[in-house]
Parts: sequence; structure tokens; C-alpha cells
Amino acid sequence: MKNASFQPLSPEPASSSTPPADETGRAALPGLPPPAASAPLPPDDELPDAFRLRQLLRAALPDKSAHKAQGWFGSTDFLLTRAHVDEDSDTYHDGLFLTVWRQWDFWLADAPAPTHASLLQALAAQAGTWLLRRPAARGGFVQLYRRHGPAASAGAGDWMPLPSMPQAGEAAGHAYDEEATAALAAFREAWRDLIGYWRLALAQRQAHHPLRQRLLAEWTAERIELLALLPSFCAHAPERRTGALQGRWAGPLWIGTRPARPPGMQPGARRSGAPEGAALRLAWRTDADAREPHTGSAHSDDDGDAGDETGEAVACYQLTVEHTAAHSPHARLQISYAQRASDELLPLPPEAADHHRRLLQLLEQAEGQLLRWHAAEGPAGDASSGAGEPSMQRAMAWLCPPTLPAAEAAAGTPQGPWPALSHSWQAAGRARAARVRRGLPAGADPRAPHATRVLALARHIGLHGDGDAAADFHRRFAYAPDCYAEYAAACGRNVGPVIWLPDSGGLFAACVQAAPGQGTASWVQIATQGLPRCGPREHAHDATSAPMAPTAAGLGFTVAGDAQGLLHAQDSEGRPLWHHRVSTRAVTAVAISPDGRTVVAGTAGGELVLLRKSGGPDPFADSSSRYAEAARWLFWEEDAGAGIRW
Repeated sequence: MKNASFQPLSPEPASSSTPPADETGRAALPGLPPPAASAPLPPDDELPDAFRLRQLLRAALPDKSAHKAQGWFGSTDFLLTRAHVDEDSDTYHDGLFLTVWRQWDFWLADAPAPTHASLLQALAAQAGTWLLRRPAARGGFVQLYRRHGPAASAGAGDWMPLPSMPQAGEAAGHAYDEEATAALAAFREAWRDLIGYWRLALAQRQAHHPLRQRLLAEWTAERIELLALLPSFCAHAPERRTGALQGRWAGPLWIGTRPARPPGMQPGARRSGAPEGAALRLAWRTDADAREPHTGSAHSDDDGDAGDETGEAVACYQLTVEHTAAHSPHARLQISYAQRASDELLPLPPEAADHHRRLLQLLEQAEGQLLRWHAAEGPAGDASSGAGEPSMQRAMAWLCPPTLPAAEAAAGTPQGPWPALSHSWQAAGRARAARVRRGLPAGADPRAPHATRVLALARHIGLHGDGDAAADFHRRFAYAPDCYAEYAAACGRNVGPVIWLPDSGGLFAACVQAAPGQGTASWVQIATQGLPRCGPREHAHDATSAPMAPTAAGLGFTVAGDAQGLLHAQDSEGRPLWHHRVSTRAVTAVAISPDGRTVVAGTAGGELVLLRKSGGPDPFADSSSRYAEAARWLFWEEDAGAGIRW
């Protein structure tokens, strides 16, 4: 590949790999605009010459500061180089190095003829050539090949000139031996595929990388972090070394994850240290003789690579979450790939259309498999748990280690997986709310697989904690209405009406159905300050004596609820002021405190929400108001009459 003259006498071998078995051809990708008619690419049905090689280099390296472009697709690896001298004083020519997996290497180069600064220098070069008995250095276009593997001849590893071959439409004028004919056929196919690769890459560039944008929009850093926290993996590796991935085979695909380590959880540090981002790796075996599905169990090794235990060659994609600063909530996703598990992970080029399409497919398969494993292992993420063990106890056993007292766990001591889960849960909530506020589709909530465990922790704190523990939990786990929509629809007891109690020092009362679908109801009295959870109280008002319309008037504004779980505020002249989503179920009751700084809403899904005036919009809610959720009580069928405080 690099050479002081122009002929690679001993070029470095290129690493290579075979793609997954269902790798598609070079057909145009759906949803992409066709490349421009004037795309600077040579035709794929003609063999290259110096002019066509330069055409390809201009397309692959449009920026004059870029001197190399390398990559792989299918069973072919490539390296394109522009003429330059690198920082190590190594000379490169306009060239192309192609490797066909375990079969062929091809080298094309166009080296300029040597030039001399003076007549004396030219004479010295000629004399040196005569004295050393070597051919004079020449410039021009060269094509070389070599064969390797079991089918190679005794001279395997020696570079041979690739004979010229008639271009399309020309009559054959020469006959070549069997190996040269096979080499020409293999080179023609590899060249055609390389042109197809760059044709799709140019279409991606012209359209501003739509596949890359789709990948980043659908697979956010928060989604990766929450997938990596599923107990299928992290529960099996509590003492995992930093940077290693825990994984297992799912048929021909290896899925490995590394949960995030948020700030303050670094070994030997309490409240400092750069966070370690989550990672998701998808790998597949590339050995030609290893095509049958693998059925190995979960395992992890020092480098986090699949296949090293059996000596298999493995290619992979990896998505890694990188935080911009030690204490910043913002994160970005780094996408990398490697041809072999032992190779260095390199950034995936944004124009690599085949890889992005394939990665989107593999991510959908991997997420589906992770969720199936998660569902099969139960709420605790441990398939060995007894079927009759209460789900709350199993969830708590995973969230907080048995050696940690419940009071310390509730107070937020950084032990067990739940601090990392809190970090990822909150990051996903903020990102999802921000997308909705920008008018973008929110998509499925990535927090859903963890919703059962977080609810179990809320119940545990509600039953055994105090007011401080409940407030701390509310700060660490913002309520996610979409994740609990099914709970609210199936188990929610209607809450309403809600009335503000005058001269009570911040007390309000709510009427709650005794059970879903029943007409009987009872009143509960709740304090906005100081009480960890509501307690049942008999109230002088009958449920039918208070207004049932989900509307309330405050100081200069009115708040009304709708059937989609939204609160809408209007001024005294009917002009809209703000909206705030509190549920996925209909709002059945609204009350406003006398000073207008607190709004309470009840829903048909058994939710009682307390909103308090703040300095800006709630970062976790679909909201344009300056109210933030301060507390929430859930009145669901399986809970006690007083409900649970979220």
C-alpha cells in the first residue's frame, strides 16, 4: 500500500471479513434519490485505467485535505489513496488496494515518472541504476494481483502483473492461463461492487445522509442506555471490568451491552469523575466455515469481544454513548465498526449506505431479542426466581442489593443498578419531552421495559419510606404517562371531583372510586406539604355535591382538562395561555389553589397530579406552562385505599 517507488513489492496485508449471510447486492436503496447523471464515477462495466482510477479518487476523496479512504463491504475490503507524503515521510501514489476475502489481493497505482532537479541529479540516478543492476524507475499505471489461501500456487504471496482485458464491446485478443483468467474475473466483480458502493455513497452525500439521520433519530443515546440496563445482561456482571461488554449469541447474531456509569459512580470517586457511556455491540461470525447458528450462552471476556473463545473471526458494529462533560446531561452517539473483533473500532463513515441499512435492520432484531429475553426472565430479570415470589420483591432484589438496608436504598445510596437506571430514565424523559416540544414525533418510550421495576420501587418507598425519600424518588424518576397507559386503563380508579379546602393551610380533597367501574366512592384528604402519602378521610361533602366538570378558575385564568389527558389554560378573554399533559386518560377534575400557584388534576386513570408554579416548563412533560409536577398519587386497583405516592 505504501511504497517509496510505485510498485508494492511487499504491501501490508489488509484485514477482511465476510458480511452476514443475507447481505444484499448493490441495488439502489429505497427512499434515496438516484445519483446525479453527472456523478463523477467511472462506468462499472469497464476495467479501470489511470483516468478511471482518478475519477474514483475524486469521488471518494472530494476534499483535497483527505488523502485516504478505506472501508469494507460484502467480502471485499478497499483502501483508496491520493498521491501524498504522510507525516512519517512515506510516499503514496494515486492507488487502490482491494482484497477479496481469503482469495485475492489487487493493487492499482498511477505513479508519475521521476523528475530530477538538475542534469547532474539525473546522471547520478542513471549511474546508480547501472551500478546496482536494477531496472530504472518508471512511472505509469500498473495493475498487480496475488492469490492467497488453500487454492494459491507455490508462488503465493508474490505479486504478478494483472494482464489487460478487453473492455466492454471489444473482441478478445489474448488467451490467459487459468489463474490469470480467474484473477481477472474476480477483479472485474470486485471493481463493479466498489463502484456500486460509491454510487450509493454519493447519493447519501447529495441527500445529506438520510440513513445516518434516520439512525440517529430512531436510536438515541437514551434508548441505548436503557437497553443496556436490561437485567438480561447487567444482572449477570455486577463486578464487570470497566469497558467490557456482557453478551450472548442469538442465532447468528451476538448482542453485547455495557450499562452506563453516571457521574459519581466511578470506582474510588463519590461525586466526581467522567461518566462511562453505555454501549451496544452487534457482531456476527465471518469465518467461511462457520455459517451454522451459534447457540452459546452468555459470556464476557476481557476485551468484550465475541468469538475469541473459539477462535472465530467476528465483524461488528458498536454504538457508544459519549457524554460531552463529566456532569452534563447531554450525550451523543458514536457509531463505529470493525472487520474483526481484534481490530480497532473505526468511525462508521456517514455515507456508508450499505452499513447503515444493515445496522438499522440488526438493531431492530437485537432490540426485539433483548425484550423477549427480558419478558421471559420476569420482572426481576432472573430466570431462576421462583414463580410464586411477589414481583415487587423480585424487582427490589435487582434494584437494590439485599445487603443494603431499605432506608439507605430509598435515600439514594449509590449501590446496585438503580442509580444508573435513574440517570438513563431521566435523560430519556428530557429528550423525549424536548422532541415533542419541537413538534417532532416522540415514538415509543424507551423507558417502557423498566416501568414495572420503577413502579415496584415507588410502591416500596411509599409503604416504607418517609416524605424525604418520596421526594427524592420523584426527583430521580419522573413519571412517564405512556409507560403506564395500560396500567391506568385497566386498573385506574376514577379520581374526581377535587376541591380545595378553605382555611386548611394547603389541604385539598379528592373523591376516588372504590374500584374500577364501581359507582361507590370515598373522599381522601391530602396535604400539599409534609405528608408522604395521602390517607383516607371522610369529608363533609358528598361526591355529587361538587362540580364534575374538569374546569377550575384561578386569578385571571381558567384551566380545563380534555379527554386526551391535557390541561389547557386560557386568560379571562378566552385566549390560550399554555397546555400541560398529565396523563394518557381523560382529565376528570381540576382545582386551583387560592393563590393560583398550585393546580391539582384528577384523571380517569386513577392519577392525582399536583403541579406547582416554577421558573420554566417542566423538562419531563409535554408542556408549555410554567408549572412543574411536584407530586403524584396513583389509585390503582391493586393498591391500598390511600394509593401510592410517586
